[in-house]
Amino acid sequence: MKPLDIQKLAKIKDSADFFEYCVNIFCNKLEKPNWVIKNENAGFRYKNPTLEHFQMLMAVKIVSTLHASVCLLKEGHCQEAGVLVRVITELTAKILCAEEAYENKDLGTMRTKLEKEYFQHDITCEEDLFNNQKWWVSMDSIHSAYAKSIVKNTKAKDSHGFMKMAKAVYDIYTGYVHGFYSSIMETYEGRTERFSMNNLKDTIRQAEMVGGVFRTLVPIFSAFLSISKRLGLKELENEITIKWKSFIASAEYTTK
Repeated sequence: MKPLDIQKLAKIKDSADFFEYCVNIFCNKLEKPNWVIKNENAGFRYKNPTLEHFQMLMAVKIVSTLHASVCLLKEGHCQEAGVLVRVITELTAKILCAEEAYENKDLGTMRTKLEKEYFQHDITCEEDLFNNQKWWVSMDSIHSAYAKSIVKNTKAKDSHGFMKMAKAVYDIYTGYVHGFYSSIMETYEGRTERFSMNNLKDTIRQAEMVGGVFRTLVPIFSAFLSISKRLGLKELENEITIKWKSFIASAEYTTK
C-alpha cells in the first residue's frame, strides 16, 4: 500500500477505537440487560427496549465491523472487506432512520418496526427459525431518512443527492455480498491468468477498499452524534464534534 493508504487504515483503526469509547458511554446511559432463560437457552436481553436501544445496538455492530475490516484490509482480503462496507452503510443508515422516526410523526410505522418488531424477532432456538415473524425495513425509506439526517447535521442542501449516493453505495457493495459478476471479476489477475482467492495485497483493489471503508466514517460520526444528542450526553456530543472536525481536516481526508 502507498503511504496515504497506510495512514487511512490507521485513521480507520483510530476512529473505531473512538467509536467503541462512545458506545460504552451510550450503554452506561441506558438500562442494563438482564440474564434471561428462554426455550432452555439463556442470554442477555433488555426488559423494556426502546428506539435508543435499537440505535445503540446498531452502533455496537458498526464498531465490531470496523475492527474486523481493519484486520481484513491489512491482509488484502478486499472482497470480504467490501461485504463489511455494505454492512456498515446499512447499519449507519438505520441509526439515522431511527433518528428521523423520532422527529417525524409520519414515520409511525417505521418507528413500530424499529422499536417493536425488531426486538420481537428474537431467535433463541431452532423452532424460532420457523415460527418467528420476519423482520424487515424498506431500504428506500432508510436511505431517504439517512439523507435527510446527513443534510441536517452537515447543513448541506441536496437531500435527494445524498439519497441517490446512499443507494448507489449500497448497491455497489451489495455486489460483494451476493457475488455480482463485476465484483468477482475484480479478483482476476491478467499477469497470472488466475483468480486471486487468497488475498489482493499491494494491488489497486486493496487501496480502493481502504478508501471504501474510510468513506464510511463521516456518516458514522453523524450517526453517533445523533445518538449522543438523543441521550442528552452533552460532553460526549462535544467530543464527537471535535473528533469529527479533526477528521475532515486531516490530510488523509483532504488529500485526493
